[in-house]
Amino acid sequence: MSDNPVHSVFLLRLLFLCSFTNFFGAIAYGQQKTNHHQDYDTIVVKEKRVQNLQKIERKDFLKTVPHDLGHLLQQRAGIHIHDYGGVGGMKTLSFRGLGAQHNQLIVNGQSIQNAQNGQTDFGLIHLDNIESVQIGNIDGDLLEIPASAIVMGNTVQINTFESSFGHQTHEFRGQSNVGSFGQVDVSSAYKMTKDRYFSGVTLKRRSFEGAYPFAIRMGNESMEKVRKNNALTEYLLAAGSGLRWRNDRTTHQIKFFGQYSDSDKELPGAVILYNSNNNQTLLQQNGQLGVNYIGKTTDIKWRIFGNYQNQFLRYHDPSFLNQAGYLLNEYQNDNWQLGGNGAWETPIGKFSFAGEFRKQFLSTNRADIGAPIRYSNDYVIQYTNAWKNWQLRTAAATQIYSDENRSISHTEDVFRINPQISLQKSLAADASTFIGLHYKQTMRLPNFNELYYSQIGNTALLPEDAHQLSLELAWHKKVNQTSFSLQPNIYFNQIQNKIIALPTQNLFVWSIMNVENVHVYGADLQYELAHQMEKLLISASGSLTYQRALDYTMQNSPSFGHQLAYTPMWTTNHTIHLNYQKLDFYTQLHYVGQRYSLNQNVPANLVAAYFLTDFSMAYNTKVNQHQLRLQVGVRNAFDQSYNFIRFFVMPGRNYFAQLNYTWHNKNTKQHEGL
Repeated sequence: MSDNPVHSVFLLRLLFLCSFTNFFGAIAYGQQKTNHHQDYDTIVVKEKRVQNLQKIERKDFLKTVPHDLGHLLQQRAGIHIHDYGGVGGMKTLSFRGLGAQHNQLIVNGQSIQNAQNGQTDFGLIHLDNIESVQIGNIDGDLLEIPASAIVMGNTVQINTFESSFGHQTHEFRGQSNVGSFGQVDVSSAYKMTKDRYFSGVTLKRRSFEGAYPFAIRMGNESMEKVRKNNALTEYLLAAGSGLRWRNDRTTHQIKFFGQYSDSDKELPGAVILYNSNNNQTLLQQNGQLGVNYIGKTTDIKWRIFGNYQNQFLRYHDPSFLNQAGYLLNEYQNDNWQLGGNGAWETPIGKFSFAGEFRKQFLSTNRADIGAPIRYSNDYVIQYTNAWKNWQLRTAAATQIYSDENRSISHTEDVFRINPQISLQKSLAADASTFIGLHYKQTMRLPNFNELYYSQIGNTALLPEDAHQLSLELAWHKKVNQTSFSLQPNIYFNQIQNKIIALPTQNLFVWSIMNVENVHVYGADLQYELAHQMEKLLISASGSLTYQRALDYTMQNSPSFGHQLAYTPMWTTNHTIHLNYQKLDFYTQLHYVGQRYSLNQNVPANLVAAYFLTDFSMAYNTKVNQHQLRLQVGVRNAFDQSYNFIRFFVMPGRNYFAQLNYTWHNKNTKQHEGL
């Protein structure tokens, strides 16, 4: 863990709050009168269809045993994961050509914010405590979506095990994973759910030595070495507690949650011919405390929430070439959020509202960045109406931001009102086939690094605006023992004032600048197919993505009409699954097409395509309430040399074994009506 006293105190406070909320919930539960037949499910806002969302359940995680959330999401349509090194490597997400900062991560109904870099490292998010993941474009019709996410381009929503009501009185999970190059993961989780109260906790530790062999070719030369400076140790602690009750005609639910993660890792960097040695390290500590309340009557639903997030980062380079002979940079992001949502059902349709206020502050030992503060206000008003087989949603999203950095005399105020509209028609009586047309305008601000960092920062940057238009179709069909599911989509996005880094004087002097006009158009397909025989289940699922992200800023520029850097034109993923009684067999295929390391699409910048194949086998057994699953497999079975980001080499053939144990004690009488 860390020797930083500030964050040690923060961890102790987190443990105290989690214990306090569990104790408070237990007392509150004991004071309530028992009523086993109250319908608490009505507290969850249910829609006929969640617009534009791909949902992945926990059972799907087990099929391919991904390292982290980034590894899992790369299997979905429309998504490109920029992977900087496999296990422990940074992973950022681009959805349908929109950069990482147009995507918002939501954990248990609360958005995760970082004004310093404006993006999420999905390589730091473990899957052990995640119940479900939803990816896509939110139209703002769900009560548990914060306004800061509705105004963004796309969302990744996570619901965790320890922060939700369960279906069993007692639940326990244990998981262990060992793999090549010294990977060892161990996690455990426990949750108790009573009629009106739940309390849960998750613990995890992961370590990785990362000394894997690699081969890379650069020009006419090739290099075969072992990856150095690639070890890591990570910890996760998450806890939650909740209470639900009813009085008169109003149903109430309140949840408390807290999470702390610690990642201490070495940074291998890019492989270069003249210097393959590096000994930099990166320490990241993230903590979060939050509360979420939902109330409901017959026609009105409302939510009030608040949370505090603390993110600490320390970068150390002991051999940096400066006067001190080393580099030690520390950053601390503090983020406060307070918001609310409401929905009112009327005879002429549904009216919804979402509002959120945030204060974000960055402190650092770097004098050139200063002490920036950002105040944010997001508001959304929406109207939804349905008639026959049609559904219409219209919304206006307001963004009011104010930046202040007294250390370098910079202030900036930004105001936007952006429209959103969605029209959907069901083509079948059972809603198994539908078509939808969606338009959404969004805006993202420059982050603190882009504004202030060292010589590359640019305080004159304009906000980045995006117009998103998509046509989506879904078709579900079952014939006897065979089921089909297809979700094809076509889309067009126009990005104005896109913020990117460009060389200004030479290849070693870069600056953050606005690129005036970028067009992104493409198509993607998500599919599932399953056929059940007497004792054998055969299924296949996968995705196909075609995407063009083109720079149309300056007609005389050498990159005019060229594909943006690290945007492959084609990607595809397929998983084939065979189940025979207690045995599962999996084959996974992953293809990433060629791309360019810079916006100028010339042969010198070309990064080769790659194709990966994984195999695994699992054995499942169950005795009463005890379930055991053992899965073994091989990744990159044909030992391909590849990298998504140029010179960030990835591991060759590697092996894993994962053991999952679950136990629950179900009390059916106590959970009637839930």
